[in-house]
Amino acid sequence: MYPFSQRERGGDAARTRAWNACRLVRARAALLSGTAVVGAAFYVSLAVVPTPALADDVSNQTQLDAAITAGAATINILPGVTGLTLTGAQTFNPAVDLTIGAGSSLSTAGATNNQVLGSLAGSGTLTVGLKSIAVGGDNTATAFSGTITMTNQGYNPTFGTFTKFGTGTLTVNNATVTQGESYIVQGAMAQTSGNTTFTYLAVGTGTTGGVANVGALNVSGGTISFGTGLQVGDFGGQGTLNQTGGTVRVDATCGDPSHCAALHIGNQGGTGTYNISAGELDLVGSNNELGRTEPNPRAPARSTSAAPALSISPATARSSSAMATRTFRLTHHRD
Repeated sequence: MYPFSQRERGGDAARTRAWNACRLVRARAALLSGTAVVGAAFYVSLAVVPTPALADDVSNQTQLDAAITAGAATINILPGVTGLTLTGAQTFNPAVDLTIGAGSSLSTAGATNNQVLGSLAGSGTLTVGLKSIAVGGDNTATAFSGTITMTNQGYNPTFGTFTKFGTGTLTVNNATVTQGESYIVQGAMAQTSGNTTFTYLAVGTGTTGGVANVGALNVSGGTISFGTGLQVGDFGGQGTLNQTGGTVRVDATCGDPSHCAALHIGNQGGTGTYNISAGELDLVGSNNELGRTEPNPRAPARSTSAAPALSISPATARSSSAMATRTFRLTHHRD
């Protein structure tokens, strides 16, 4: 029931505005439920969370703390605001639309909890450290052209993770996503222009309740580079890379040939498809073989003790024992 009758709303402008605001709050409530497992032992409950209707513009730590405490639905970190941090048990509303402005910086590395976001946008710097962050729950299309920094490589015992879920598309033109591991478990990422760099990206990885997680990477322009690995269909997942232009480059940057760089199309029971109709695929280094499954000492065993709604956690450590299912469709290739 609405808080004001039609008569009261018609006779009082202030009450009309309040009623409209109430309706907007109701409309902006997060519609997420279940448990997500994104990355190594990262469990998050996604519950229905009533949220404020208006955006919180943040220009200092006090304002950020207040927005988090209030469960703000939209947090816009203004350009040039540096040194913002989450600490202790601070956790974003899992439906929050977070924008990090140009020249701004935010760290979630010091918080006890891993983070889930409705969306991520902007061009600032996000430091994840050894934690995990998952974005995309509001199923919208956004663009992020900043830097995401994690700690350690995926072959280290502990490492940070960045996950794209939800049905929307995250455009990553000119983004830099360093260290750790990045995953697309639902929806897509898009590269349309500029120079974008990932240390490691798995497109379509893992399973949920025995059903493959499905993800896509769509490349139409610019250059997107991978320094440790690019997996298309990984650990039972279903991945597709659609290239209609631009350059996809896999070139070792970790300094250790036993760990990088590799392109796998179908890996550890996953199904991968690479469709290329234009552009260029550059494979540099001895570990690049299309569709090859090789011994992989990168990752420790990941827990699957929960029954997740969203999962990218294999039951055992990565090995060469699982056979890959793969498809590679090459219709255009320039050396």
